[in-house]
Amino acid sequence: MAESLTRPTPSLLAEPRPAPPYSRSAWERAVMTGTLQVHARLLAFVLAHHAGDSGHIPAGHVQDARHLAPQLGASGKVTRISLNFLMSEGYISRPPIQEWTEDRPRPITLTMPPAAGVRQEPPHPGGQP
Repeated sequence: MAESLTRPTPSLLAEPRPAPPYSRSAWERAVMTGTLQVHARLLAFVLAHHAGDSGHIPAGHVQDARHLAPQLGASGKVTRISLNFLMSEGYISRPPIQEWTEDRPRPITLTMPPAAGVRQEPPHPGGQP
């Protein structure tokens, strides 16, 4: 019986790196260069304002859609959709709603999306600028 041998690759040998510390300017740059919808982008900046230098909004603060909607200038529904979109794209993280038992809004942590820092530009047409 022959064993299947796999050659280790550098990515398999590398130790997992901890997440980089929160940098508001790097996070905002990711928001600006990302492909977010207009309401999600604006909501991202509102959340960054409330998170301050820590990148974290504790449970029970302004992150309820009813409180964020007037700041966003949108309906509660649009605000909830934007919150969910930011979470699905990796810009924010929250505890799972199914596991949240408290009577106050879940905390929000601003996170770097997976494609952050990868700027999407059209191909250069060639020639000299």
